[in-house]
Amino acid sequence: MPLHPPYAFPQWLAPLMPRVITRMPAKNKKLYLSFDDGPDPEVTPYVLDVLKDYDAHATFFLIGDRIQGRHRLLQRMVREGHRLGNHTFHHLNAWKTPCRDYLQSIDRTAELIRQFQEQDPPLFRPPYGRLTPRCLRRIPGEYRIVLWSYLSLDYDRRINPEKSLDLLKQKLAPGHILVFHDSRKAFSSLRRILPPLLEHFTRRGFDFDKLF
Repeated sequence: MPLHPPYAFPQWLAPLMPRVITRMPAKNKKLYLSFDDGPDPEVTPYVLDVLKDYDAHATFFLIGDRIQGRHRLLQRMVREGHRLGNHTFHHLNAWKTPCRDYLQSIDRTAELIRQFQEQDPPLFRPPYGRLTPRCLRRIPGEYRIVLWSYLSLDYDRRINPEKSLDLLKQKLAPGHILVFHDSRKAFSSLRRILPPLLEHFTRRGFDFDKLF
């Protein structure tokens, strides 16, 4: 999916994807942070510490094979009021994976997540933001399929983190969903964007909430 500065989801696509959520209702001064590709034993605790400092809540879209052996970390996420979502078992690209295998990967991850948090409704974010029409039709209707309003692009080392921060400060508005990554690849940029972003919007009276 092409990126449109400042890293916004192209809203002209929204009518073509009626099941896909790219923003939440803008009734209050709330922003919705989400973190993909975790949990990571170093990066995720850092994120949780920063969120706790600002009394912020978020949604973590988890890769199934990174859950195993990190039960205490997931228990902390739930205990501190965060939401768990599904990001497939092996970070699969739906454009390159048979639909049957892709759906099995979602189901396998869902079983692991249910051990830590009841999924009502279950949340799913496709890796890379990619889905095929066939797979989209076959994902059970109870799933909320969540993409984003804006990407932080913390994973892209070609992007200056301060530039991303400035753009996000200008563009984020109530109801927007923002994507970060609690991964080693993104950690350097994440540390330079997340705390000042939280500080900026907290001072302006915003709350950071989990999805649904």
